[in-house]
Amino acid sequence: MRVVKDAGHVQTLIDALVAHVRKAFDPAKPLNVVGIRTRGAVLADRLVPLLRAAGFDQLDHGVVDITMHRDDVGMRGPKPLVRASRLDIDLDGKPLLLVDDVLFTGRSMRAALDAVTEFGRPASIQIAVLIDRGGREFPIQPDFVGELLSDVPGDHRVNVRFTELDARDEIVITPGVESEVAARTREVPWTRRHLLGLEELSADEITYILDTARSFAEVSTRSVKKVPALRGRVVVNAFFEDSTRTRTSFALAASRLSADVIDFSEKGSSVSKGETLIDTARNIEAMGIDAIVIRHMAAGSAQLLARTVKCSVINAGDGAHEHPTQGLLDAYTIRERFGGEVAGKKVAIVGDIANSRVARSDLWALTKLGAKVFLVGPATLCPKSFEKLAPGVTVTHDFDSIVGEMDVINMLRVQNERMKSAQFPTVREFTQLFGLTWDRFRHCKKDVLVMHPGPMNRGIEIHNEIADGPNSAILKQVEYGLAVRMAVLYLCMQTS
Repeated sequence: MRVVKDAGHVQTLIDALVAHVRKAFDPAKPLNVVGIRTRGAVLADRLVPLLRAAGFDQLDHGVVDITMHRDDVGMRGPKPLVRASRLDIDLDGKPLLLVDDVLFTGRSMRAALDAVTEFGRPASIQIAVLIDRGGREFPIQPDFVGELLSDVPGDHRVNVRFTELDARDEIVITPGVESEVAARTREVPWTRRHLLGLEELSADEITYILDTARSFAEVSTRSVKKVPALRGRVVVNAFFEDSTRTRTSFALAASRLSADVIDFSEKGSSVSKGETLIDTARNIEAMGIDAIVIRHMAAGSAQLLARTVKCSVINAGDGAHEHPTQGLLDAYTIRERFGGEVAGKKVAIVGDIANSRVARSDLWALTKLGAKVFLVGPATLCPKSFEKLAPGVTVTHDFDSIVGEMDVINMLRVQNERMKSAQFPTVREFTQLFGLTWDRFRHCKKDVLVMHPGPMNRGIEIHNEIADGPNSAILKQVEYGLAVRMAVLYLCMQTS
């Protein structure tokens, strides 16, 4: 049996909530109203003007996103965190009214209470819901209720629909509906427990990661820079090559998601005694870890590991093959700089293309998102065969011929450690032909975005003042890398 209650019934319940709040609070004193995203936020938007009309002149209004605070997020399946909390109001010492559409198990409300307290300490918190279903898993009771529906069976769904989201106001009760978990999982385009490279990802999957990262970026702006999304999980940083930015970024990303982090390095481990990568990984996994972030000098090492272990594997760079999170953060940086758009942008990746895993990951990410990629370098380091990797790729050995057209210039480090022989005559000649010098920079667009994955060889591939100038996004890349790696760990570990 399907029960539908119409718009008039919804408005009656909203009016009832307003009447309850008017009796409980003094209109002459401050009051904060915070809606739980998404439908609780819509309900709060409805309540606020009615309360102001009733005399609440000192009323502030905000929205809290609880996605990263749910303790059942793994069962619900990952989703893109496109929008975050909007709580730029003073919560300290003032009463707070927390608003949601339906209260059932109490999980959402408990997560909301955790989330709100990261932004301040209200004098009191009271709960208002349009529908209370009973059946609580947690001892949370609402203070104000539009309607009690405690007789609705547990396997039924109670959906509150609002005109703002659904083009109509109504309450729909449906029996025997398949679980929300299964329904949501079908909608989610991310089903991978590993991130091994970007070549295998679709444009939708790449966009999904970037959308998820955008909300994680908000975590770093809080006074408490941590969310419980991966509480109780264990991440191993297994770096067999030297790294500063990537290793620190992954460690901090895991920590901000409340995971435990173990740093592993080849020096001082059994690997230095001759143990194989596979045996090392199996022994680490046997200790109960949930993810391995691996950087290794051998191309394909991450894929080998993924076939060996049951936990998630995140590729942090394998030889000259791929560096997927760097490719993602570069795409994220471009997207942020150009108002969410990557498609149609002209991007030059300049320097040691042949030995660069960053160039390959950038190439896959950017072409799939619709950018036109130019690979620039000497013929020994930038072979024409790269044009066959993906549509929209152009190889040129003349930097000056295209520099004025570019929206983005991504300079790469010359990787001497990967070269088996000299591949250009002198450093000075390389700088003259392929470095981002002042003379060359003067021919660029005024708003050109300058990037570099680091570490930089200042004065060789890029001039000092350009690297530190207003067009440079080099430090932004590092900042955005943290959000991207939080998103990757979150998505992969929730799928594993």
